Amino acid sequence: MGRIKFKNKWAWVYLAIIVCLTFTVIPGWVSFVRKEWVLLVLGTLTAMVMSANFFFSKSALYLYAYFIILLLNKMSGDVVYNSLPNIIYEILQFLVPSAIFLYMHKWSDEVFARSVVVAVLAIVCIESAASFFIDQTTPNIIRELEALTRAEGNRNFAYNYMKMGLADYSFCHALPVLIPPLICWIKDKDIRRKWILWGVLFLICLLIYVSASSTAIFLMVFMLVLGFFARVSDKSKNRRSILIILIVFVPFLFSQQIQLATIDAVSSVLPQETYLTHKLESIRYSIEYKSSEGDVEARVVRYNKSIDGFKENVLFGSNRRLGGHSAFLDRLGSLGLVGITPLLIFLILQFRTTLKYIPDKYKFFYYEGLIAASLIFALKAVSLLGLLFLSFVVLPFMLTTSLNRELDE
Repeated sequence: MGRIKFKNKWAWVYLAIIVCLTFTVIPGWVSFVRKEWVLLVLGTLTAMVMSANFFFSKSALYLYAYFIILLLNKMSGDVVYNSLPNIIYEILQFLVPSAIFLYMHKWSDEVFARSVVVAVLAIVCIESAASFFIDQTTPNIIRELEALTRAEGNRNFAYNYMKMGLADYSFCHALPVLIPPLICWIKDKDIRRKWILWGVLFLICLLIYVSASSTAIFLMVFMLVLGFFARVSDKSKNRRSILIILIVFVPFLFSQQIQLATIDAVSSVLPQETYLTHKLESIRYSIEYKSSEGDVEARVVRYNKSIDGFKENVLFGSNRRLGGHSAFLDRLGSLGLVGITPLLIFLILQFRTTLKYIPDKYKFFYYEGLIAASLIFALKAVSLLGLLFLSFVVLPFMLTTSLNRELDE
């Protein structure tokens, strides 16, 4: 591939931050980068040098408004954002990915964009293979390790697995975001070496399956189906694709028999007595008897707790810890409409800005990636950092650059 030359040497700092945040082997061995706030502060300082105009953009102003609201909530006794470090972390995890995207298009540094995409996809492939082999001896280790470290508050046990390349549970939830752009590349006749892309897609799906996250697996299947119908073409042809998708999915949504038959068919091909089969049994019971049961019931209870917190004070929120199973509902219940509106406006403006750089023939796949990201934000309360980097940086980079040269080499 030759020597990599970025248009600004500070871009190497951005690339290093992304690699450290996604490749678990590095924090597994290097204690300095285990604190994500260290990388975020470094990313912010780099952004001040390379993308200073971002700090004066319209979207950044709404992020500042969100920051002020969090400070006011802290002063009023908020138990979630109860310290200045927590508030700063919340802001920086949105700010740094946004600044990285802005740098790429300000400097038109496609070499940097391609390097980020290749690095992230290579890391996902390595972690997929490593996690699969570790899972053979310790089933469901990705999921159980997350629960164990939360319960004991000791991550030393987790670091031993990270040294071997075990993927992070939160990051696995964000991987469905990568499926639409990969399918877009596979379908694009101008991109060569499709067998490499098929291999990457397979390894991403394998890692999602090994993670035993039912939400991520559902989104993976959903993105694969959407990608199957989507076309690398203009909007009119994709409107027909949307119509076909609706025709296919509407009977599934409203027919209990089709839902139960689908669950039974999926359960029959999965290994028995696993977390996923037990989850499917809970879902099947809930659908058949119209009453939540098991893990489904626990999830519904948590969602309702967050919704109840929002109902207590619709405008300003309940300022307390809520269900803990939905990043969106938890923020809505804790902060209210006044608190979450600036954050939502920031996200909308950021994605609108990004959309301007996406070629028309790829925009449908960008929308699919945003759908996946939005559903993860609404359904899960795992760490958002990986999701934000994939949504703000890797997803648009994949759809605005060509990898023909890298694939050939």
